[in-house]
Amino acid sequence: IPILDSIIAGKDRRLKILELPVVWKKNKSAQLAAFMERYNNAQNSRTCSCCECSVDFQASLWMNPFKDSPDWGQQRHTCYECTNNICSDCEGAFCDECNK
Repeated sequence: IPILDSIIAGKDRRLKILELPVVWKKNKSAQLAAFMERYNNAQNSRTCSCCECSVDFQASLWMNPFKDSPDWGQQRHTCYECTNNICSDCEGAFCDECNK
Protein backbone atom coordinates (compact mmCIF):
# COMPACT_ATOMS: atom_id res chain seq x y z
CA ILE A 1 0.00 0.00 0.00
CA PRO A 2 2.85 2.50 0.63
CA ILE A 3 3.93 2.17 -3.02
CA LEU A 4 0.38 2.86 -4.20
CA ASP A 5 0.22 5.85 -1.83
CA SER A 6 3.42 7.27 -3.33
CA ILE A 7 1.92 7.01 -6.83
CA ILE A 8 -1.29 8.86 -6.01
CA ALA A 9 0.34 11.42 -3.69
CA GLY A 10 2.43 13.20 -6.30
CA LYS A 11 1.20 16.07 -8.43
CA ASP A 12 -0.07 14.87 -11.81
CA ARG A 13 0.45 11.27 -10.77
CA ARG A 14 -2.46 8.92 -10.88
CA LEU A 15 -3.43 5.34 -11.46
CA LYS A 16 -5.75 4.81 -14.38
CA ILE A 17 -7.07 1.54 -13.00
CA LEU A 18 -6.49 -0.35 -9.79
CA GLU A 19 -7.35 -4.02 -9.39
CA LEU A 20 -6.72 -5.28 -5.89
CA PRO A 21 -5.71 -8.88 -5.08
CA VAL A 22 -8.63 -11.07 -3.99
CA VAL A 23 -7.01 -11.79 -0.62
CA TRP A 24 -6.84 -8.05 0.13
CA LYS A 25 -10.51 -7.66 -0.74
CA LYS A 26 -11.47 -10.62 1.44
CA ASN A 27 -9.55 -9.30 4.47
CA LYS A 28 -11.02 -5.77 4.21
CA SER A 29 -8.29 -4.30 6.40
CA ALA A 30 -8.50 -0.84 7.93
CA GLN A 31 -5.24 0.05 6.15
CA LEU A 32 -6.73 -0.84 2.76
CA ALA A 33 -9.97 0.99 3.54
CA ALA A 34 -7.95 4.10 4.43
CA PHE A 35 -5.99 3.80 1.17
CA MET A 36 -9.21 3.48 -0.82
CA GLU A 37 -10.45 6.71 0.77
CA ARG A 38 -7.20 8.45 -0.23
CA TYR A 39 -7.49 6.97 -3.73
CA ASN A 40 -11.08 8.23 -4.06
CA ASN A 41 -9.97 11.69 -2.92
CA ALA A 42 -7.10 11.75 -5.42
CA GLN A 43 -9.33 10.55 -8.27
CA ASN A 44 -12.02 13.12 -7.42
CA SER A 45 -9.78 15.87 -8.73
CA ARG A 46 -9.79 14.28 -12.21
CA THR A 47 -12.17 15.23 -14.97
CA CYS A 48 -12.76 12.28 -17.28
CA SER A 49 -14.65 11.83 -20.51
CA CYS A 50 -17.14 8.98 -20.71
CA CYS A 51 -16.34 6.55 -23.53
CA GLU A 52 -20.07 5.87 -23.95
CA CYS A 53 -21.71 9.32 -24.08
CA SER A 54 -18.62 11.60 -24.35
CA VAL A 55 -19.77 13.72 -21.38
CA ASP A 56 -17.04 15.04 -19.06
CA PHE A 57 -17.57 13.94 -15.46
CA GLN A 58 -16.03 13.78 -12.01
CA ALA A 59 -16.93 10.82 -9.84
CA SER A 60 -16.85 10.74 -6.07
CA LEU A 61 -16.47 7.00 -5.48
CA TRP A 62 -13.92 5.36 -7.74
CA MET A 63 -13.34 2.46 -5.35
CA ASN A 64 -16.36 0.96 -3.62
CA PRO A 65 -15.79 1.68 0.11
CA PHE A 66 -18.89 -0.05 1.48
CA LYS A 67 -17.67 -3.15 3.35
CA ASP A 68 -21.05 -4.91 3.19
CA SER A 69 -21.12 -4.66 -0.60
CA PRO A 70 -20.12 -7.71 -2.67
CA ASP A 71 -18.02 -5.45 -4.92
CA TRP A 72 -16.08 -3.81 -2.08
CA GLY A 73 -12.65 -2.73 -3.31
CA GLN A 74 -13.55 -2.81 -6.99
CA GLN A 75 -12.95 0.22 -9.13
CA ARG A 76 -15.95 1.91 -10.68
CA HIS A 77 -16.20 4.22 -13.70
CA THR A 78 -13.46 2.35 -15.59
CA CYS A 79 -13.65 -0.50 -18.09
CA TYR A 80 -11.37 -3.27 -16.83
CA GLU A 81 -10.65 -4.40 -20.41
CA CYS A 82 -9.62 -1.18 -22.22
CA THR A 83 -9.36 1.16 -19.17
CA ASN A 84 -11.62 3.84 -20.68
CA ASN A 85 -13.76 5.83 -18.25
CA ILE A 86 -17.53 5.38 -17.92
CA CYS A 87 -19.84 7.89 -16.18
CA SER A 88 -22.44 6.87 -13.58
CA ASP A 89 -25.27 7.26 -16.09
CA CYS A 90 -23.67 4.79 -18.51
CA GLU A 91 -22.11 2.44 -15.95
CA GLY A 92 -23.39 -1.07 -16.40
CA ALA A 93 -23.53 -0.67 -20.16
CA PHE A 94 -20.99 -2.37 -22.35
CA CYS A 95 -17.94 -0.34 -23.23
CA ASP A 96 -18.06 0.88 -26.86
CA GLU A 97 -14.33 0.32 -27.28
CA CYS A 98 -14.14 -3.34 -26.33
CA ASN A 99 -17.83 -4.36 -26.05
CA LYS A 100 -17.28 -5.79 -22.57
